Amino acid sequence: MYCEKCGRKLEDGELFCQQCGTKRPDIFIQEETADNRQAERVPKKRRTVAAIVAALAVCVIAAGVFLGLQHFGVNQGEPEKNMAEEADFVEETDQPAFPENCTLEISQYDISDYPAVKVYLEVYGEDGNLVEDLDKENFCVKERRGKAGKAAEKAAENVVKLNENEGISIGLIADASGSMEADIAQVKTEMLEFLKTVQFDKGDEVELVKFSDESYICASFTNDMDDITEAVNSMTTDGNTRLYDTLMNELERIQFQQNAKSIIAFTDGWDNESVYTAEEVAEYASECHIPIFLIGIGLECDEEALAQLAEATGGSYQNIDDIGLLEDNYRSIYQEEKEAYLLEYEINEPDDFGNGCYLEIALQDEKGNAGDEAELSFEPSDFFEMMYNRFLIAGIDCQTKGERNLIDSGLIITTKEAYGNPDCVAYQSQEAINSGGTGASGSNVYVVLMDHEVLNVYENKDGSYTVYGVSNYDISKINRYEELRNEQEKLAVSSIYGESSREKAQYKIEENRSNYEKLTLVKDTDGKWRFNTRVYEREDGGNPYPVNEIYDVAIY
Repeated sequence: MYCEKCGRKLEDGELFCQQCGTKRPDIFIQEETADNRQAERVPKKRRTVAAIVAALAVCVIAAGVFLGLQHFGVNQGEPEKNMAEEADFVEETDQPAFPENCTLEISQYDISDYPAVKVYLEVYGEDGNLVEDLDKENFCVKERRGKAGKAAEKAAENVVKLNENEGISIGLIADASGSMEADIAQVKTEMLEFLKTVQFDKGDEVELVKFSDESYICASFTNDMDDITEAVNSMTTDGNTRLYDTLMNELERIQFQQNAKSIIAFTDGWDNESVYTAEEVAEYASECHIPIFLIGIGLECDEEALAQLAEATGGSYQNIDDIGLLEDNYRSIYQEEKEAYLLEYEINEPDDFGNGCYLEIALQDEKGNAGDEAELSFEPSDFFEMMYNRFLIAGIDCQTKGERNLIDSGLIITTKEAYGNPDCVAYQSQEAINSGGTGASGSNVYVVLMDHEVLNVYENKDGSYTVYGVSNYDISKINRYEELRNEQEKLAVSSIYGESSREKAQYKIEENRSNYEKLTLVKDTDGKWRFNTRVYEREDGGNPYPVNEIYDVAIY
């Protein structure tokens, strides 16, 4: 039995709480009135022994009246029903709103819909199991702007379990190296069976990536089951194993999706192609707060490296003997991710990008008694990095898959004026599509975003922001010599194939290249920030798209 006022545990035979003086709920239930509400405001130290004796007397008199009425057969509105209702009330107040000694953990946060903030939480009971049925009343949010700022309590606008009506983004990565040839048909079957359980109708989205010597985006993030089914069925096998580079690329692509995020990958061998190491992947995934779940198939996996990588990111590693167990592993990982809570609130002073946000999120019961708490800090200026990342990913999908992602992404201004200004992204995107280039079908460019960085941000007098950024890519492209726009590429072709054959042939060129660009972000009529202009330009005046290294040139 617990005190309904302060939550203190009551000992057997204890009629009143020794901490606050409140009477036991199963001794006497008093209807709330203006008088007793006022009495509850009396400080604890003024609750004297005399007050307790008086309360006991009231209890005794009330009990006597009740028994007397029952003895003389006075009907008080079906007394048996009233007693049952009273018993139910006592049983409800006998338990805290959530189990004692819960542990609160923050797994991820998302500011992609700034100034709205999404925080993903996990609540564990003493038994280590996830706690069910919490709502926004069970969480208290306090926010400070700047380290020395005053903490302001914020109302949680929404708290839901992800498996109720909120989606997750899954990067699904499949080993398609030559060693998988005998098993690829069953792999496809197991993947499709798992995808039938994904809640696409509630916002879940999946990106399918296969890897061998290179990684290939089979399907960009989608909630269309037909698209993802077609992508799974189209997978083929060949080559070696380039797992770590594929994971690094997927971290770049997934980190600013507007959902909770996780990566699930399987492999049947050792990585023998990657530039990045397992340690570098684990470090970056931890910085992004994205768990990586790895599934090893058979006995040829680098189990120690895979286990260390997964566990360092908050994910897990499992090894299976049989491809037929792949679907079960997918399902268990998916269910675990869907058990998290999403808490949403809106940031204070949304136009202040200069001061960091410091959050304290605490559990509380229905009476406001505090439980475990967790802290989170982030820079609102991270919003510029997030927008830049999403802009780059949409642009890559335009180039490699013939999609109209930039125009349809919701990231750019698409007003009539923007379509008429050559510096505006909307104009540039439409012109590229009209000319059969970026965004058109039949693209011959394969692009992997290796890393990116916002170099500088400036606030303009009109309230817009100028963003200088650089993005670093591994690119495979097929072009004729006369279509090559970079002198380094032309020199590489000439040095290998000379002058005679180059005019007729198509060349496959693999290179690492950087793009420097200057963009403007403006607030649209709906209050959302979107990109308006883009110019390939370096703040220091240097070459805006240098080729860092050419890996290979071959006649295609």
